[in-house]
Amino acid sequence: ASDLLSVMAAESGLDPSKVNPNGGATGLIQFMPKTAIGLGTTTQALGKMSRSEQFEYVKKFLDKSGLKPGSTGGEIYAKVFLPGRSGSEILTREGEKYYEANKGLDVGKKGYITKSDLQQITEAKKKSYNIEDIQTPVEVAKPVTPVPPEDTVTVLFDNPMLLIFQRM
Repeated sequence: ASDLLSVMAAESGLDPSKVNPNGGATGLIQFMPKTAIGLGTTTQALGKMSRSEQFEYVKKFLDKSGLKPGSTGGEIYAKVFLPGRSGSEILTREGEKYYEANKGLDVGKKGYITKSDLQQITEAKKKSYNIEDIQTPVEVAKPVTPVPPEDTVTVLFDNPMLLIFQRM
């Protein structure tokens, strides 16, 4: 969860309404317009959503991407940045449109962007945003006073990221 949160911090500063003026990428992971349509929405609609609402589309995107459980921040970022090239260590090189539009991701200014660069960026975002690793599932506190059976409320909480967003 902390790796994904750091990718979102890198892409949007955790601002779900953030729009990149070059290409219209929008939201937490900077959804491109065609990507948004493929997920059943638009960048305009995404830009109006709260973090937790938009996170459902982040999950949907990552589920479709084939991302493996336990992926590193660099691997997650590669799926977000250039999904079609995310299987390679070198993602883009100087002279390519992807590189030219994202030179700032080239750690060390070597002329190409790698998953290792993206890993370094996510680690730096964890520090600058004070994002801590989440090692254990979030537990929901039990009520202090008993609730009569006829008033029982079922709480479904399967996503600790939503709790993180609600605290921000």
